[in-house]
Amino acid sequence: MSWGAFGCSFTKFKWYTWADFLKINVSKSKNYGLSGSSNEFICRQILKHGKKHNNIVVMWSGYDRIHNDYYLNEHGYNAGRHRGNDVPLTQLLERSLEYIWLANHYCKINNIKIYNFSMTILEIAETKKITPIPEYLDINHKHWPIDMVQYCLENPSKFSQQNHDGHPLPSQHYNYFKDIISPNTGISVKEIPQQSLDDFDKKAVDTC
Repeated sequence: MSWGAFGCSFTKFKWYTWADFLKINVSKSKNYGLSGSSNEFICRQILKHGKKHNNIVVMWSGYDRIHNDYYLNEHGYNAGRHRGNDVPLTQLLERSLEYIWLANHYCKINNIKIYNFSMTILEIAETKKITPIPEYLDINHKHWPIDMVQYCLENPSKFSQQNHDGHPLPSQHYNYFKDIISPNTGISVKEIPQQSLDDFDKKAVDTC
């Protein structure tokens, strides 16, 4: 059984992520993550590579990210977040959700099992009033597991205060994989000693 991992820098980074722990725990897996990826780009990657895998684990990115082929070709990674006021946030949100719906629909019609997780919440809440998800976009995201940003806030590493990068540290990726991804996908997790996780985190913060 083959597995594919998709996402942004929360999926593929300069230190261990949940996708690396996926690879440790299943015999066949490939990581298609790319830093700065929008949900549009992640969707494209699933459409492009999905049929190679029986199972897909995707960590969707922020809704306000956009994709730029020119930037990707020039820099080797995606541009990241949208800048400027020319596109309303609600439009960015709906467009992002449409790509998530498309990826899930593609997997459904191609008999691919997709497991949805998210880097952060897929809702606009800057005004403290949650923008409702359009009813025509049935992605069932209200029932998705806790997003990784919130999980890491609730489960900091002992090195979190030294982490100036902002990305979750390896131990947080491991614990998210063990506590959240594993129960939802049925993947068994090989235990990693806490001292080894601390060593991973220490090495990571030294590169910040």
